[in-house]
Amino acid sequence: NFTLFRHALQYTNLDEMVSGLTGAYILFLITDGSLHEEESLIIQYNNAEQTSFSFSAFDQFSGNTVSLPSWVLSTFIINHIGTSLPNGSANKEFIRTLGGNYIILDHANNTIQGNTPCTFGYNGDSVITCHPTPLPEPANNGETWYTTSWLNYLNPDITLVLPRFPTFVNLLERAGLAPPNSNRITSLQYNQYYTIFIPSDQALQNFQVDTLSDEQLRNFLLYHIVRGSLIFTDNKASPGDFPTLSPGEASTPENPVYSTLNIRPGPDLIEILDSAGSPYVSIPEEKGVTNILVSTNTRVTTVIHQIDQVLIKQ
Repeated sequence: NFTLFRHALQYTNLDEMVSGLTGAYILFLITDGSLHEEESLIIQYNNAEQTSFSFSAFDQFSGNTVSLPSWVLSTFIINHIGTSLPNGSANKEFIRTLGGNYIILDHANNTIQGNTPCTFGYNGDSVITCHPTPLPEPANNGETWYTTSWLNYLNPDITLVLPRFPTFVNLLERAGLAPPNSNRITSLQYNQYYTIFIPSDQALQNFQVDTLSDEQLRNFLLYHIVRGSLIFTDNKASPGDFPTLSPGEASTPENPVYSTLNIRPGPDLIEILDSAGSPYVSIPEEKGVTNILVSTNTRVTTVIHQIDQVLIKQ
């Protein structure tokens, strides 16, 4: 049932890499029937023995059959390999792929997708629902499942996401944290991971953020950016104190010290705790509001959550 996918593994030289992985991985195959129906993986045999082959696909957008070179197929496949097994820790679970993206497994609806919904065919625009099914055959380095279509990954970079939050962007510009009309945050480093909590317009208005001085505003905004971690609403990150980009009271240019947020991820929830260990901000999972993925150079480096309160240093 998976001859085409197996040949694709061989064609890209990923078969030995996959079998040599140590640890608990998850591979999502696609059935021959689905690939034939979508014409999203067409094999061309180059000899009578069928030991040499290449691949193409029918491009739903252009209406033409296009070649799929090895590097393109490799990108598809490594983003079908998760680096951890699903554990049912939340209704919606995020599994990092070997390609640096995320597989989103929705246990409540038994659906799976990449960072964007599945579509019919290669470069298709008709959204379809993909359902994952585990295979019963044992593996020595994880699990093998199958689904009915390629997983899609079309992560926008931060310049395409921040315009959704114009009030927050305006404050970043006022504080000198973003060049005018750039929709970038200058404090974010290329090779680092971040979780950004963006207060709603109403929360910012209630806090009277306009009364802050430029320096107060800068520290206030930086306190909403966690450095070094991607925190989702799937109860996987360990609770604890996470460093933000906001300097602490004891910070000096020679010895920078950063304020922390006490964060407790839970099932479909993130809680921000006060100095007494009680939650003062609760962030329930909500499509389009939480777990907004942002990429840098085709891999996820930032996750954004919109919140209905501001974060206050404890």
